[in-house]
Amino acid sequence: RPLNARGKIKLQRATLGNIVFENIALGVKSAKGKMRIFPISSDLFDGSYKGDVRIDVSGNTPRLTFDEKIAGVDLAKIAKAMFDQGNITGLIDGSFALSGVGKDTVALQKTLSGNMALELKDGAYEGVDVWYELRKARSLLKGEPPPEPKLPAKTEFSSVRVSGVVKDGIMQSDDLFAELPFMQLTGRGRVDIPAATVDYQMTARVLERPELLHGATAEEIDEFTEAEIPLKISGPLASPKIEPDLEKLLMDKVEEEIKDKLKDKLKGLFD
Repeated sequence: RPLNARGKIKLQRATLGNIVFENIALGVKSAKGKMRIFPISSDLFDGSYKGDVRIDVSGNTPRLTFDEKIAGVDLAKIAKAMFDQGNITGLIDGSFALSGVGKDTVALQKTLSGNMALELKDGAYEGVDVWYELRKARSLLKGEPPPEPKLPAKTEFSSVRVSGVVKDGIMQSDDLFAELPFMQLTGRGRVDIPAATVDYQMTARVLERPELLHGATAEEIDEFTEAEIPLKISGPLASPKIEPDLEKLLMDKVEEEIKDKLKDKLKGLFD
């Protein structure tokens, strides 16, 4: 609170947790319990970081406000540093305009509010093959044996975009859009930042590119390219589950069968 300072600082390297910043340049201005660190620029995992951070301790409870952008960051390196996760590759861009109050990180996360936007590009998520999971769900609904998986399991993507409004540490979003080599995904859901969990409901639309659909029969391709398939992402941010929403698939199938029976009865009545 009593600090009065103004200046510029250059650092070759600094770490925040396991996140490594390099070639850092920043400005500092502090007076009457209010500090602004701006502008901030640095290299971050083969990409770049820019930020504007304000810390206000003039009252009883500290307030942190930040406006940050990252571009071209290596997704594998930042995922390993933040979540000790080693099964995702690609690049990530993002913008974060958030503020919160609290005397420690937990309290701060629970009060976060603002806006976030992220895009993942040209990468893969290893351990889950979305195409295989769709085919397995179809075989289950039809009472058929499951198809042979393609190993190692992974899902490639060209782009995954999502943005949302953050309130009380929860990001609510309704604009998730993902492009896979053979599929487009749209969805909505939430990310609980303090708990580091995700819960998204999505709809998959398979594109008519049979040469990319490994091992699929002509019947499977016909059915999938005509359907909108419900999916869900849930669980820890570090290792979320991505799977077809079997409950919704079953409900949709039952509804379709009921509609068909009603149509037949109505047709008989009118005849």
